[in-house]
Amino acid sequence: MPLDDRKREIRQLMFVAFYYLDLASEAVATNHSAVTFGSLANEFPPSGEVEEPLRERTLLSANLASAAMRLSSVDHVLREAGDCSLRVHKDCSNYFSGEDADDIPDLRERPEWFHIMLRDVIGHAEPDDSENDQAASQEDPSNETKRALKERRKNERYEARAKYFAGTTLGWAHSRLRLTAAQLMYFLKTHYGISEPR
Repeated sequence: MPLDDRKREIRQLMFVAFYYLDLASEAVATNHSAVTFGSLANEFPPSGEVEEPLRERTLLSANLASAAMRLSSVDHVLREAGDCSLRVHKDCSNYFSGEDADDIPDLRERPEWFHIMLRDVIGHAEPDDSENDQAASQEDPSNETKRALKERRKNERYEARAKYFAGTTLGWAHSRLRLTAAQLMYFLKTHYGISEPR
């Protein structure tokens, strides 16, 4: 589908992304900037009331994830429309699907992927390691098939991504998503004439 037919959709996605980032701004500016995603997961109670400051921190992380989902959707629309100027969506997807054979020792080297990685961590269940290992070994008992190598690579990358997010602070995430939104908006405006929806 040509991008001209989807400009309204892109502008709406950007409007919602900015809205969620604005919701997160005040909470980040107070005392939650040093809180990590990992600590939130560990602190959330299995039952009973969710008390402050955990309640505000959890909602802050949800607002950041919601913004990341919209920004990722814009990248996806650009990719579907055949715009390869921004390769971020394709490169990130290929890496975590195991297509790209080159490992990245530290995911902090790819901050431009952050919104897509956050969307995937929040919105998608990770595949079960035992199911992947079993499916791959049925193809070849020696586990040396291309499929087995790809599955192992994919699972190792999922694990690295989980560790990366466990140590990422809400303050850094907010700053990075703000930068991504600004860069993406600039690209949309200069390449497609899409104005900022404020």
